[in-house]
Amino acid sequence: MKSLNKSVLIIATLFFSTLSQANLITNGSFEDNNVNESTWSLFKASDVNSWESASIEIWNSLKGVHALDGENHLELNAHPYTGVAFELSQQFNTQLDQQYTLDFAYRARKNNNESFKVDVLSDGNNVFSMIFDDHTKNAWSTFSGVFTATGNITNLIFTSITPNASVGNFLDAIVVEEYLQVTPNVGHVSSPASFLLLLLAAPLLLARKKK
Repeated sequence: MKSLNKSVLIIATLFFSTLSQANLITNGSFEDNNVNESTWSLFKASDVNSWESASIEIWNSLKGVHALDGENHLELNAHPYTGVAFELSQQFNTQLDQQYTLDFAYRARKNNNESFKVDVLSDGNNVFSMIFDDHTKNAWSTFSGVFTATGNITNLIFTSITPNASVGNFLDAIVVEEYLQVTPNVGHVSSPASFLLLLLAAPLLLARKKK
């Protein structure tokens, strides 16, 4: 009985794992770089996996600000300030006409007036553009949206707006996944789901039979 329960658990785990989506953004929580706790470090783009920027500033629990996901998070307004807007971007592969979800966390560093812009360019077409000016110092805010790719190469870009300095706009937990719209089908269970339900019910049926 114990071995059967263990087998059912393993099969159920494998089944539900196939439902999860892969993040198309690499290093979306900036965990690939080692930053000592309660400090920040400045990196060249060549030293940060998959991200492009003039300079990349990564924090680890500095000034009481803890990452939403993992240990690290990023400050968009990096050091040093060169007089132009800070920009962070990553390119990833997409499929024509496929919809994708975009999720990320953001937080103000110095004051609630901070703002930044997010653009998604797919095959040169701007398929998503939005300004974020609603974040606060006290907590992380999260965003979830959908865009449709118009080509095989898509670029996600974060651009600082306010302040015009090297202090502001934290980012974390950046995720892009295929958007799978599930339409409920009442009264019908797919064959894989039916098989899984049968496996999950088998121990109960055997137990009743033994009694």
